[in-house]
Amino acid sequence: KSGKGGLPEATAGPAPPPRAGVWMLEVTAISARNLPKMDTFGTCDPFVRVELGPHRRETHHIAGTYDPAWHLPLEPFELLKPGEKNPRDLVAEVLDWDKMGSPDLVGRHVVTSANLHEFIQAFEGEVARHKGKGGLPAARRWSGVKEYGLE
Repeated sequence: KSGKGGLPEATAGPAPPPRAGVWMLEVTAISARNLPKMDTFGTCDPFVRVELGPHRRETHHIAGTYDPAWHLPLEPFELLKPGEKNPRDLVAEVLDWDKMGSPDLVGRHVVTSANLHEFIQAFEGEVARHKGKGGLPAARRWSGVKEYGLE
């Protein structure tokens, strides 16, 4: 399904039930500030692309702004537990949509697979602390908001 500018429309909503041994990683594109002018005769038409291994999620582009706000949860990624398979790096990019040609890179941030392992281990530690106390509610999610500067 195509969204604005022919890009795939980002999907929101509850994550599908995970398969056994798989963790779901939810990423939300929130906003950007003070983006540079990217076009000779225009402003910036930014969108967000997030990749984890071969899987890619994108937001729609917002035309003519240096301060876009999406507030859009992307479709969740499947992330395997440590010890089963090493997850790949998570790459988040802000790109400038172009009507003609490929989008231009505005900035990028990489969360390494090692940092993703630390995230999972922290969550597993929280689960272990609740054992014997009734456990975590089934719908309990561990989440964090991190503001990233782009390179």
